[in-house]
Parts: sequence; C-alpha cells; structure tokens
Amino acid sequence: MVDTGPKITFGMIVLNGEPFVLYNLRALYPFAHQIIVVEGAAPSAKGIATPNGHSRDGTLESLRRFQKEEDPEKKLVVVTAEDEGKPDGFWTEKDEMSQAYARRATGNYLWQIDSDEFYLPREMELVIGMLRKDPGIKA
Repeated sequence: MVDTGPKITFGMIVLNGEPFVLYNLRALYPFAHQIIVVEGAAPSAKGIATPNGHSRDGTLESLRRFQKEEDPEKKLVVVTAEDEGKPDGFWTEKDEMSQAYARRATGNYLWQIDSDEFYLPREMELVIGMLRKDPGIKA
C-alpha cells in the first residue's frame, strides 16, 4: 500500500545556524517530503555575514555537505540569494527569504521551522497523525 498521507515541506531561513542546522535536518528528515533551507543575510545583518551575504560559521558549506553525504532521497533544497538573481548575495529582507521557500514547496503542507527549533519524534508523529486523520486541517 502506498502512503498518501500528508506530504510536509519544511521551510527554514538561516544565517549562522551552526551547530543546530545539521541536527535539525537529521531530526526532520524522516518526516519530510521536502526540506527547503534559504541561507543568507538581509542588509541589516551585514555585520554578521560574509561580504557576499552568507553565514560566517560555515552553515552554507554544511548544507551542501549534507546534500552530498546525508540526503539519499534528495529532500533538501538549498536556496541562496544568488539563486534568485541577486549578484551581491544579500536578500532584501527576511520575508523575501520565506517567500523563496514557499514558492518551491511541493508538499501539501508547509511547516515553517527555525534552525534551532526541535520537535521530539513522538510530537512529529502526533501532528502527522492528526493531518492524516483529518485532511481538512489547513492551518
């Protein structure tokens, strides 16, 4: 039997998310249809970003490494400002980053999560169970 249950896209924006982001990806992976991480800085965070608008702590490199080494089902999508045509690497604002993951979402639910926000597996199973039992839940 094919599971037609809820397909959850997790959307995350991140700047300097180490060490949390990798632990979070590993925790979300079994429950995810898709995980979209939008990495980078808005101009107001220029002082804590690289000159080209990325994390100083190696977050982007960790995301790319996760894709290569820990993503056999190709669930992780990494988005940067350059992917949106911004030559300087900076996002206009954080809401633009959220819009970037929302546009790419292919699941039938979009779950916004912070890089340092964790849920226990049992909690995830309960939420997914509620969605499976009542597909009318929209928010």
